[in-house]
Amino acid sequence: MSRNEQLAKGGNRLGNLQRESEILKLLKEKGYATVDYLSKSIHISPSSIRRDLTHLESQGLVKRDHGGASLFPTIPGMAPFFSRLRENKKEKQAIIRAAARLIRPNSTLYLDSSTMVMNIHQYVSSEQKLTIFTNNMMLAHLLASKKIKTYCIGGRISQRNEVITAGTYALEMLKNIYVDTMFFSSSALTKDGIIFDLDEEETAIRKFMLGHASSKVFLCQRDRFGKSASFRLTDAGSVDYIFSDFTFPKEFVEKYPHVTLMKVSKSEE
Repeated sequence: MSRNEQLAKGGNRLGNLQRESEILKLLKEKGYATVDYLSKSIHISPSSIRRDLTHLESQGLVKRDHGGASLFPTIPGMAPFFSRLRENKKEKQAIIRAAARLIRPNSTLYLDSSTMVMNIHQYVSSEQKLTIFTNNMMLAHLLASKKIKTYCIGGRISQRNEVITAGTYALEMLKNIYVDTMFFSSSALTKDGIIFDLDEEETAIRKFMLGHASSKVFLCQRDRFGKSASFRLTDAGSVDYIFSDFTFPKEFVEKYPHVTLMKVSKSEE
């Protein structure tokens, strides 16, 4: 496949993502909707609606029947990538926008596979002359389309997140990669400052790159604080910056005085 074909395919997927978001919004409002109703509401042909519903069903987001579909509940914390990409979008963008201001021209970055970091492509440009590594194939495409020098980490496609690579081959490639700054997020940050995540293989990738980054930037949403998850990633004391959309408790601030804590808001520009 040529580069132009790859870019066109990626562009089509982003268009589909926007359309699927509209479908999910309507299903959330109605509970159940027919193909004809969705087609007329979004001004898309019934055949396209059926294809979108098939894709959404494969992600575990909707439950189809002969004439339409309804939302399909997902296990908390285990929603598919494209579903999580839509969650708390304004909060994520505010956090990553502020964090992106740390990026210096000619620097080397590692961007993790989280939907939070996914938004960073909006705030970087080819003029910065960056070199970027990531195991998020969708993010790699968006960066490359902006003429940014980008390396997509190889490896097995994640069973949980179809745009992410992980596993032993990915770790092997990362052995020789060292970066100036790593941007990452996770599923949980306890009140004691322990950072946890839900996926074993993605946690292994993040943990490995924390040892290969000169500066570590952790991005944390309000709904992740005070929670735990299955796999321990690191301690908040091992990072240099934490960007969040909330104010940390006094005891947390006092426990990590050397960590720069940055609170942002949705309206911050």
